[in-house]
Amino acid sequence: MTIVGELAQWVHGLDYDQIPERVREKARLQLLSVLGAIHASARHELGQKTLRAVESWAGDGPCTIIPTGRKVDLLSAVWANAALSLALDYDDYLLFGHTCHSAVAVSLAVAERERQSLKLALTAQVAANEIEGRLGAAVSLGPHNGQTWSHIHLAGAAAAAAKVLDLSADQTAHALAIALYQPTYVLIPGFMGPDSKATTAATPSVTGVQAALFAAAGATGPLDVIEHPQGYLARFSYLPMPFFISGLGRSWVTDTLAFKIYPGCAYIDTTVDATLALRSEYEEETGRPLDPADVADILVEATVLTVEMDKLSKTGGSFDPLNPVSINFSIPGNVALALLTGRLSTDDLGPEQLRERKAAIEELSRKVRLAHDWPLTIGFLETMGSTLKLREVLGEIKLKDLIGVRRRAQEQYRSSLGFSWNDFRAVWTQAPELRSRLWSGLKRRVENLALGGGRRPGFDLGRCPLDAFRMPFAARVTLTLKGGRSLTRLQEIPLAGPGHPLAQTQELVREKYAREAGPTLDDKKVAALLKLAPALEAKISVKKLMELCCR
Repeated sequence: MTIVGELAQWVHGLDYDQIPERVREKARLQLLSVLGAIHASARHELGQKTLRAVESWAGDGPCTIIPTGRKVDLLSAVWANAALSLALDYDDYLLFGHTCHSAVAVSLAVAERERQSLKLALTAQVAANEIEGRLGAAVSLGPHNGQTWSHIHLAGAAAAAAKVLDLSADQTAHALAIALYQPTYVLIPGFMGPDSKATTAATPSVTGVQAALFAAAGATGPLDVIEHPQGYLARFSYLPMPFFISGLGRSWVTDTLAFKIYPGCAYIDTTVDATLALRSEYEEETGRPLDPADVADILVEATVLTVEMDKLSKTGGSFDPLNPVSINFSIPGNVALALLTGRLSTDDLGPEQLRERKAAIEELSRKVRLAHDWPLTIGFLETMGSTLKLREVLGEIKLKDLIGVRRRAQEQYRSSLGFSWNDFRAVWTQAPELRSRLWSGLKRRVENLALGGGRRPGFDLGRCPLDAFRMPFAARVTLTLKGGRSLTRLQEIPLAGPGHPLAQTQELVREKYAREAGPTLDDKKVAALLKLAPALEAKISVKKLMELCCR
């Protein structure tokens, strides 16, 4: 059976009751958090452009644009809600994918059109997460990363729509194949600054829904589209890792969801957490707010991922303090806003607010130094290696192909991206636990080659402890004041990331929804939805949900 066929069989057979309660709770929080992000974007300039554009082409229909409440056709609702959920980079993410845009927007819109239950919509949402997360993992060594894996939304949207439409396993397979036939490919200049970024998930989400509707009408697609020598894996990865597309129903990537409580790239979260904590610490100790003018120097030490993200944010020019998309990816910009306002809020990203603070943001940004910290990167690698069983992963990889990854990554990004020989040497000498895993993985690879037909069992994501995953995007911030005093704070896991108590995450997500929906909705609507949130899908319909989250 092809990979598409295996995915389709699992999606078709997935039942709400088969999803562990802990995973359903993460999905409920994902839904609530995405609704908050949509509300936030709708108040801002890019969100208003999105709504005006959809208004120009949308026809009347049974599906709701959030939060306006306008009833439009299915595809327009999907595009609008997915674009709004991404516009301010306020989206949630899981290991190997920012799946929430397609998972939530498609599941809700198709369920609303088909008058299906919120339970089924939540089931489809989880199915999309699981498919997309695995596809992202399979191409993680490739030209895209994180949000720029726009192509995973094609499969997630097709899977979610197929689930709600009750397509057969065969039809679902063709829906996935049709969706992936013409995959989207993000070009970095259009992602790191312009408004075009908002289309990143919206366009593939619509294509995925169309693919499911086409398959429902009897259309067929290339069922070997993923593993074909000229297929998806070959085109979107320097080193395809199809073995990550495994373990469906035995491990759940939805377990690894991290929820953003600030608008901005995932790699800024711990830096902002630490900066705000230092600001509060100073006020508690001195009894007065920290005056940004008293700050002489700001050192941010972080993993290679954060450092490279900040470099990429300058593609096409330097940091623009008047562009919220530019700020979303800038460590200096986010640190400056956090120190100036004592928060990092969507309300501070409006054109007027940014113009008013332009000079102050630029002045503080110049004081920020971003440095790569090897122990933090090694901690990230060791956490990932432990969770994803690095020994087994390396047993699946050919060494000559791994060497080729370095060359292609440097050609693509004009940067080492942590793949220089000095980087490899640092990992080998400074990370004994990771070195042990690497050495064992290399030995496993040699043994596999020597044994031939007696090869050990291969990697299986179903054996990975994803329910115990900790999101290791650590950052250390040191503020040096003009008098010479220094304050330092290390934040290892984002405040709403996996690794913190669930109760803390629930409270932060609830606060996010109340904060972002509050300016738009009646207080009673906000309170009613939050009261229902712990068991949302068992208490209300999709129609009622739309009434509660819209004007």
